[in-house]
Amino acid sequence: MFHFMRKALLCFGFVVTLFAPSLGISQNVSDTIAPSKDLLLPFTSLAAGRQSSAETITLSNPSSDSSLTISKIQLAGPDPLAFSLNLNGGSAPCRNSSPTIPAGGHCTLTVRFVPNEIGLRTAFLKFSLGNKIIAFHNTERKGISLYDLSTKETTNLTNPAGIGMEDSDPSWSPNGGMIVFIRHKPGDDVGGALMMARLDQASAPITLVENARTPAWSPDGRKIAYRDNEFASIQFFDLSSGIREQPFGSTGSGELRDPSWFVAGDEMTFHRANFLNHKNEIVKTSLNFDPISGAFVSAGQEEILSPNGNTPAWSPDGRKIAFQNTSTTPGKIDMIDPNGNPVPMAAHPEGKNPSWSPDSSQLVFHRPAGLQDQIIIVTADGSFGSQLAISTTGKTPAWSPDLPQLVLSGRGLATGVNSPPSVPQLISPEEGQSDLGTSVTLTWLPSSDPEGGTVRYQYTICETPGVAGCKALAAQLSKTEQKGVLVAGIGFLGFGMVLFMRADKKKRILSLFVFFLASQFLLAACGSSGGGGGNNNSGGTQALTQVVDNLNLDTIYYWRITAIDSSGLETPSVVRQFKT
Repeated sequence: MFHFMRKALLCFGFVVTLFAPSLGISQNVSDTIAPSKDLLLPFTSLAAGRQSSAETITLSNPSSDSSLTISKIQLAGPDPLAFSLNLNGGSAPCRNSSPTIPAGGHCTLTVRFVPNEIGLRTAFLKFSLGNKIIAFHNTERKGISLYDLSTKETTNLTNPAGIGMEDSDPSWSPNGGMIVFIRHKPGDDVGGALMMARLDQASAPITLVENARTPAWSPDGRKIAYRDNEFASIQFFDLSSGIREQPFGSTGSGELRDPSWFVAGDEMTFHRANFLNHKNEIVKTSLNFDPISGAFVSAGQEEILSPNGNTPAWSPDGRKIAFQNTSTTPGKIDMIDPNGNPVPMAAHPEGKNPSWSPDSSQLVFHRPAGLQDQIIIVTADGSFGSQLAISTTGKTPAWSPDLPQLVLSGRGLATGVNSPPSVPQLISPEEGQSDLGTSVTLTWLPSSDPEGGTVRYQYTICETPGVAGCKALAAQLSKTEQKGVLVAGIGFLGFGMVLFMRADKKKRILSLFVFFLASQFLLAACGSSGGGGGNNNSGGTQALTQVVDNLNLDTIYYWRITAIDSSGLETPSVVRQFKT
């Protein structure tokens, strides 16, 4: 049986709900750590050898008539040893890495940050259902087809031949339920429209953007990166706002295409055809997003990882980048690490457009063979696996993702070094709130100190964006204000996720739709902009307040809260704005 999955963050823990097919809809992925719609769980910095408080994850099955089985729960990624997974944690322990959850039941596990070295540490908490679907451009039918590796059956998702078009370059939504692709005229390798299709085929594909190519869905599901053919640049299409953003464009030295995201969404690789040196370069850059809106802010300095390559693909574990090496003819599959260092391979098969399996152990790519293009799978070291009998002519394959994984991070400090307090979680005023009058009450959840010390607060409020250069004032908290308010409810934000797979004797069709916008009225109670990890020194669910008087009417103000421990280490919150 195939299942649905939803994951949402409670005020002090994550909830993963696995949906039965009959439900047909789910809610979002959200958390209380800005940006609120991502899959990041940053822990407070700790001295090496210490451990954080436990974060609880609850896996729930709301089905009334069927049990659900998770094939594997595991820590993976660059630094899994810096975190501890306890399958016996919480009030209803899962007890093993492949739990079966009865109808209407749930199970829990906990995760801690246990830094064993100094420096930033990152790992992924993965929940696997073992999906093995290859989407590809079927050059016989001209559309996007789906090949199930388990059943060896092919399902046709789109059929544009009737309107004289072709569909290519598929890219999966991070939860595996929708696909974006390019619809273009036959033989046109430059222009095309960016389309989006539900895998249940319940509605016709919709057009998102014209003049596009090589799309790549962001790990948090919020944006589509693609090549803009008009300006030869990489652009983002924000799915919630419909706004197009240009993170980096052609500087006149080359054309950009083939974007590929790092699993945490804060870095990207792409292919640049450099006009000056006639090289096909693999380039990497960092990405900065607004912590509240998620809008693109800026890109970092571009770094050339390889002077000869195209179609880069970042592995799901974040450790490798596969690409076509263009220094040879025909081009062969090669591999580098995120710093551009070569990764040893047993063989370098001929091909292009590599795509990784969810566990980063295999690659699928297409290999020209005379007038045909074959779909090939190899192990990650280049050793050949069996050739897939998907289609005699297939291109641009894309392996379906596993369930969205939680990105864990924390910074290890030298033993004996004092750790800063956790990030204050802002509650109100909400971002962009207006008509508040000339007296405003700032409300936030208290920070915790890893050493158990006292935390004091400063507030900064002024008319300067980002509160740059504005004076910070000591928060004067009365006894009444320290009692705070009870945080109630759960904040659900972001994209709806449904993973629907239906099997019969002839075929099994994967389906999912996104974009169900959940209710937000309780989000402020959870504190949508704060940090994670650690205990609450003021009773866990009690908020602190600071009244600010004598503000100017009809004016935009920017504010933040800074937590300060007894040693003077400071941790600022994000900056919010409101209008009086």
